[in-house]
Amino acid sequence: MGERVAAALVSWRPVSEQLIVARFISTHEKTTVIEVCAPTEDTDDMDKNAFYDELQMVLDEVHRHDIVILMCDFNAEIGPDRNGFEQMIGPHGSAANTNDNGLRLTSFCAANNLCVGNSYFHHKQIHKKTWKSPGGLTANEIDYICISRRWRSATADVVTRRGADVGSDHYLVMAKLQLRLKRTRQDACRVRPFDVAKLKDCDFRNRYNAEIRNRFAILNHRGSRVRVQ
Repeated sequence: MGERVAAALVSWRPVSEQLIVARFISTHEKTTVIEVCAPTEDTDDMDKNAFYDELQMVLDEVHRHDIVILMCDFNAEIGPDRNGFEQMIGPHGSAANTNDNGLRLTSFCAANNLCVGNSYFHHKQIHKKTWKSPGGLTANEIDYICISRRWRSATADVVTRRGADVGSDHYLVMAKLQLRLKRTRQDACRVRPFDVAKLKDCDFRNRYNAEIRNRFAILNHRGSRVRVQ
């Protein structure tokens, strides 16, 4: 993380080998980021169910008002068919058809008011694909950045950056979010405590008492001039 992002970090927690959670403070609400590595398409259904059950438990623990960003490798393919999921996915899915993992992801987003950010932005196919096969013959879009439906308009773009060397068969996926982060500590705004030790000084204590009496005397004088109808 960069210095500015690190300064906004509130907490982080590794849940398992497939899940990690981090929470940041921002101008509007706190932002919870959940990074995942979902089972592959040919994984047994029991393992897939266990993964999404664990992800649901993690999401249930997120503070109700937090902005949720769910991201990384879902091993899911989402096609252009939005029937039943018009509020959760956009018209720019790059796959020919939605596979089983894609259906699980879109169903999970629908159940938790999340939107699949990649699907709302039109790019060339080369800038949509996020993974390439070892031989380089196959490329798919399987990495996604999802955000709370209420904050979808804060997503300015989601695009693949093929030039970044990340030492992986996945390409870097970048999202532009119009969310302002702020530091967790703001020492300049802390309320200074009363220096009661000064009251031990007799001269200071007498001056303090005289000042308080004078102020109350002014209030009493003003109150006596108020006419009660």
